[in-house]
Amino acid sequence: YYVSALANRIVARPTTLTGSIGIWGGKFVATDLYRRLGIGRETVQRGAMAGLYSEMAPFSEEERARVRRDLGESYARFRALVAEGRGMAEEQVEEIARGRVWTGAQAREIGLVDELGDFETALATAKELAGLKPEREYTVVQVHPPRHDLFPPPFPLAVGRAGDGGLGVLLDALRSLARERVWALAPWAIRIRG
Repeated sequence: YYVSALANRIVARPTTLTGSIGIWGGKFVATDLYRRLGIGRETVQRGAMAGLYSEMAPFSEEERARVRRDLGESYARFRALVAEGRGMAEEQVEEIARGRVWTGAQAREIGLVDELGDFETALATAKELAGLKPEREYTVVQVHPPRHDLFPPPFPLAVGRAGDGGLGVLLDALRSLARERVWALAPWAIRIRG
């Protein structure tokens, strides 16, 4: 929702998952994985928080406090952005936020969506907002092709290549996750059982 919060108008299907307005953060600790793979690693650090997001150790109490502070600041910015974009008081946003996800129909009722419709509705709305003639046909250019996988990179690529002997790819994927500071994540998990 962070991306759309400041939009002039938001169109969603009634069943669209809308949200979440929330922040989640942490880190992955991979020491046991490295041990199982027979990989040794040494680090040199300078400064009290140099290893804050290192995958080599869990958070210390001081680090955990720092992460909580950072998450709190990010959440406050997110709420303020939604309040500005949707013309709500921050208290109103907090009532509907807290990381929850709404259907498009529910989001319309609580002010997170302006109109229910499909892609054609959104296109007509965009034409109107841009001052374009509604009857004229325009070419829609898709900048990025849609993704059809359920899992975000780097995991599908890393796990697939790791199976072919490219453990370095998996380690690079873990390191990229370790470098991230704050994550916004949907509060559900998709599990596929065969």
